[in-house]
Amino acid sequence: MKHRNRIERITTVDNKQYKLILLKDKTTKNLHHILGKSNRKEYNTDNNENKIMVPEIGHDNLNRFFGNRQIVHEQLLYLLKDRWREKVLNDAVVKELYWLLALPRELFYKESLIKDKHKWKSLFSDEKIYKDTVW
Repeated sequence: MKHRNRIERITTVDNKQYKLILLKDKTTKNLHHILGKSNRKEYNTDNNENKIMVPEIGHDNLNRFFGNRQIVHEQLLYLLKDRWREKVLNDAVVKELYWLLALPRELFYKESLIKDKHKWKSLFSDEKIYKDTVW
């Protein structure tokens, strides 16, 4: 798709298309919200405890890796189910990690980051966390 003031980001070499990636300065930093701003209904995402400065390249890579999983417990479940468990983790460790993911929000996150009416809700519905889980 071509836009008026934008350089075309796809190039063709030897009849094969490549997407061009903008080179960035390694020293540039961005503000990263650990609990993504899309979760502001349930969490105090503008709290200073939720913000850190990170290198822009790492920030982009982190967001690219986790995609729309913009909250820590979803990221942990993603790593547990899709990346680590099958290959390297002991069953006892897997059980403990699922136990942590079964905690209410108030025990999993710092209290100041959770809005009052959501404190004692679970992180996931039981179906989402335990689906395809082998104990």
